[in-house]
Amino acid sequence: MYVRKGEGLGQLSQAITPLRDDQAKMQTILTDIRAQLQRRFTRPDDPRLLDRRRTLRNLLNSVPPSQAKKLHDRLRIRRRDDELSRLFHYRLATATRNELLGILLNLVRTHEEQLLVAIVNALTNLSPRQLEPYLIDALLVRDVQFLLEVGLNIAQNAFPPKLAEQLFETEGASAYYGAIGELLRLRADDAQKKDAAFRDRVEQERQRRQQQRPPPPRPTPRREGAKVPF
Repeated sequence: MYVRKGEGLGQLSQAITPLRDDQAKMQTILTDIRAQLQRRFTRPDDPRLLDRRRTLRNLLNSVPPSQAKKLHDRLRIRRRDDELSRLFHYRLATATRNELLGILLNLVRTHEEQLLVAIVNALTNLSPRQLEPYLIDALLVRDVQFLLEVGLNIAQNAFPPKLAEQLFETEGASAYYGAIGELLRLRADDAQKKDAAFRDRVEQERQRRQQQRPPPPRPTPRREGAKVPF
């Protein structure tokens, strides 16, 4: 496959922040969440319970969208070997837990939308010359499963570095890479129908790859008189 480096791809949406910044912020948020969950109350009508619920709501709303799925998966199920998960389930009422998990789910959807918008913008900002090798790759892969590799290739080599990092670190990244490969395949199919010159270049590349493909191994001739192993 082609490997090309990005060349002046323009500015990435401000919604995509460096992953290291998100992770650093997340450590502070987790510390604050744990401190709130460790607070003890002896009466169910203690007014400080409302204060804790409000504080937790604000903390979860401040979670970076890129980190929301990881925290949601961590808190969704009670885990005895995870102090944060254990406190979340033992110290909070079911209604409060459901509300806080709902906040995280909304952030997960926000992150997915941000990534999809950033992916479309990154593809749009590529020049036809930059994009064409990946379009040809998407057409010539031997199996649609290899479209994931095409998507990974363009993301790592042609997308802005911040977006490439976000995609690589996102849980379920293979689904995004596969979707990028499918999108490239659709755009390449459309280009073939409209652009005869592009169609010719695709055919030239197909023939070049076929010529470079090693021939199948020739069977070893059996010596006369040799025993057949069956």
